[in-house]
Amino acid sequence: MASLIRQSGDDPGDVIHLKPGVNRFGTGEKCDFIVDHSSVSKAHCDLIVDEEGLTVRDLDSENGTFVDESPVAESKVLIGQTIRMGEVRLLVADDKLQSAKSTQELRSAAVEVRYCQQHPDAEVAFQCPQCGAVMCIHCVRVLKVHQGHGLCLCPHCSHECESLIAKDTHELEQVINQLVMVRRAFAPRPHRPAPPTPSDSV
Repeated sequence: MASLIRQSGDDPGDVIHLKPGVNRFGTGEKCDFIVDHSSVSKAHCDLIVDEEGLTVRDLDSENGTFVDESPVAESKVLIGQTIRMGEVRLLVADDKLQSAKSTQELRSAAVEVRYCQQHPDAEVAFQCPQCGAVMCIHCVRVLKVHQGHGLCLCPHCSHECESLIAKDTHELEQVINQLVMVRRAFAPRPHRPAPPTPSDSV
């Protein structure tokens, strides 16, 4: 089941647990979840949870509904993406991953999600304990810091990710070093203009 983490507004960090079916958001008293903010309409949007996942549907709100800063009338939403209602931003997370307390629990919770949503042919290799997103080696952001130590960061919320393939810190460093070398090898090289010929200098 999906949940939402408030990233802006009056209560950043609060977790909203969605129920199966339609979840209505807005300032009106009849909404399932009241979002008390001047930029949010009385009936702003619906979030529908069903067997196909999570869908957001705008209800002709005054200030719009956005997914990853793109305005939408209706759209599927994935774990790790951001929904914005007016000026209120919420991060889509996963209830099971939010309740996991250890690396082992994180790995167990992620076992159902085997393949990356962005690269369907690649198996998931990392998981973010902050937003719950899982990703393959192509999606994770790699940051090399002091004395060669590397960090794998979530592309959605920039939190440090947990490895689902490395057994210990030493093995994780080997994975990171391999990622860095592969990305350097395939990185586009800057274009260098050809040196001027003698005829060009005349």
